[in-house]
Amino acid sequence: MMYNSYVIYKSFVFSTKYIKKTQKPRDMAKTDSLDGLKKCIETLVNEFITEELMERVKTSSPNQIMGEVIDKSRYLEEKLTNIGLSKLSYLEQEMQERRLNRHVEGVEEFAKIYGKMFLANTLFEHSFSVADNEQTLVLLPHCLTRKGCERYEVKGFEDYYDLCGKCSKCPTESVYNIAEQQGYDPNNCVILGGDDIIPELLEIKDHDAIAGVACPKHVRDFLKGYEKMYDKGMELKPLRIGMLNKGGCKNTGIDLGEVRNVLLKQETEYREPEYQQQQVLVEK
Repeated sequence: MMYNSYVIYKSFVFSTKYIKKTQKPRDMAKTDSLDGLKKCIETLVNEFITEELMERVKTSSPNQIMGEVIDKSRYLEEKLTNIGLSKLSYLEQEMQERRLNRHVEGVEEFAKIYGKMFLANTLFEHSFSVADNEQTLVLLPHCLTRKGCERYEVKGFEDYYDLCGKCSKCPTESVYNIAEQQGYDPNNCVILGGDDIIPELLEIKDHDAIAGVACPKHVRDFLKGYEKMYDKGMELKPLRIGMLNKGGCKNTGIDLGEVRNVLLKQETEYREPEYQQQQVLVEK
């Protein structure tokens, strides 16, 4: 039986907003895994995001939405600090085994990074979903490549970006295939050497939205960079981010189900974002 993308999307939203609420934030200090911690964080975020806010961001520009993300993330970080996540130091072993502890200071910082990412994804949900798939920039980390891949061997990769050669040696080909199946332009699916190239890439590549996956450290750095762009008054685009389930600087891993969730959009056809429609009406 075949299901259209809208049905799959609504099922995903339902599971995120309702099923995951079975694990309450107060259970966070008792959770026995990073996945359990993530579910508690998602529940906490969903509990303080109101329906009024979700309706408001539907007609907000990406810059206005980013302002909401910055404002709400302060409240979220305060809540996570007060919960006492230092008691979850036993999860640091799992972080180490999955190499998610690189440049991340313990469970509390991991929780704050994941929480801000989930918050941003939630508030950008509508504007990202109505963006044109073909004009959405998909950013993939160089660490997903494997030995034997031409992209793996590149030197000076901090300032490097390229397209996947589809050599079947690393997970990037699977990500490309999922993207193509959902109508993304493969020429906009880019392997990045590092964060430093992102501002230049955003200027070079014409895009309506940004999707990407990264380790906790680079998720944190990307959101900080986006916040700096917001502070400078630069025009932002809707975004959605996923997190690697195996980190490190080489041979990292990604859950392809997570990739599908990142790339899946509510709308099957592009339509102009409502905030742009309002601007046109004002100009007329």
